[in-house]
Amino acid sequence: MAIKVKYDLAVVGHIVLDRISRGNRQYDTQMGSPCVYTSLGARALNASVVVASKVGLDFGIERLAWLRSRGVDIDYVRYSNSLTTSFIIRYENACRFMWVASKCAPLTDRDLSDIPSSSALHIGPILGEISQSLAMSLTDRNSVTCLDPQGYLRRILGNGAIRKSK
Repeated sequence: MAIKVKYDLAVVGHIVLDRISRGNRQYDTQMGSPCVYTSLGARALNASVVVASKVGLDFGIERLAWLRSRGVDIDYVRYSNSLTTSFIIRYENACRFMWVASKCAPLTDRDLSDIPSSSALHIGPILGEISQSLAMSLTDRNSVTCLDPQGYLRRILGNGAIRKSK
């Protein structure tokens, strides 16, 4: 019989790939999202962390291995046949401009049904990948829940540009 581990923190949302440029300089594609930054911040405080996410086959195993090497449990990251959610981000004259390059399939209750128990849950949608009803059902599973609402506050324009929404 397997022993169930209770984590200090579970983080749910899409892990994304960001293509960032500043002026004429183009940086290497890098991972981003609350799944990455929140989990690494919690690990820096010695918390046990599990991430539940969905990425595309284009994501590669090296990036997930990198997170695992930093002590983040990535066993609940699922692969989708769609591309990983990806943004093109340009910084210019102290302004930030964002476009969606690709959007991974949304997370479903089935994707998240077997997340191990945790003392706290961080819900971090990046682009609407967690429906509000799914987010509400996740809060019922955990006594301490926090929400990074950015994924509910963005809209995609016809050209893929990201703008704030109400």
